[in-house]
Amino acid sequence: FWGYPELRLAAPGAGRLARAMSRWGATMVHAATPFGMGLAARRAARRARIPLVTSYHTHFTAYARFYQLGLLSTSGWRFLRWFHNGGARTYCPTAAVAAELADHGFRHTKVWGRGVDTQTFSPAWRTPLLRSAFGLREHELVVLYVGRVAREKGIDDVIEAMRLLQALPDAPPCRLLVVGDGPHLAACRARGGETVTFLGHRSGDELSRLYASADLFVFPSTTDTFGNVTLEAMASGVPVLAADSAVTRELLVPGAGSFHLPGDARGLASHIARWGRDPALRKAAGRRGREGARARSWDRVFDELFTDYLAVAANGNTVD
Repeated sequence: FWGYPELRLAAPGAGRLARAMSRWGATMVHAATPFGMGLAARRAARRARIPLVTSYHTHFTAYARFYQLGLLSTSGWRFLRWFHNGGARTYCPTAAVAAELADHGFRHTKVWGRGVDTQTFSPAWRTPLLRSAFGLREHELVVLYVGRVAREKGIDDVIEAMRLLQALPDAPPCRLLVVGDGPHLAACRARGGETVTFLGHRSGDELSRLYASADLFVFPSTTDTFGNVTLEAMASGVPVLAADSAVTRELLVPGAGSFHLPGDARGLASHIARWGRDPALRKAAGRRGREGARARSWDRVFDELFTDYLAVAANGNTVD
């Protein structure tokens, strides 16, 4: 996509998809995107007269404003409403997103949450060796950001907060680790300074160790429809400092972290300093987050989804 080079789009191929669905004997279609293959899936479901369900994952209209495509916001809602209302169900990651879509005229919304693997993400992965590998001292507060490095994620607020933090008289020594790539990476590197370390893309066991070895996780985004990384931090026993939004209010377990005002880098710096001065508070919040994450297993999430699949199939719903 020209506005976001890291995003790859697939050309719709409804005919080819319909033939493949016929070979599989498909009885339902779940379109996970309103573009490319999602459009092909919608058309193929109509041809085959089988139920279509969709899921809403990304605030495309919010992203349009960040990328100077504001004129697409209004027309974007019209397109998304047409696409999703053509199915028997629109799955939303949170109740907050479902309510927003309902306000925009979306029908048949239902919450389909997200889960976390509490073995892959666990305090057991914490290791002092990883901290020393990045030149981090034991008494240094390690703040972690994991996600795409993009303006709509609020990463600029975190980097500015790190700069302001150095001027606070009672702030602890602090380092920000940024895990992820994206279109805003070069600009962030230029502004980062000595207290910010960019690690690029990390995965597997290394990512598990990074989560567990951090002292505080920051989630500054207000455009995410869920924020899986927040669950991963909670499962890792790390307190979460999140931008205040309806989605994060719904997701963050009470006592597992705190909220800051979006766009307020100075306030964010004060929050980081407060967490940094209180190891006991961080430990208690980490335990609370871990307990909350255990209740969000992937088995439970997918059991609920497949139960609803069966209900839709039994009703024989097809696209409008």
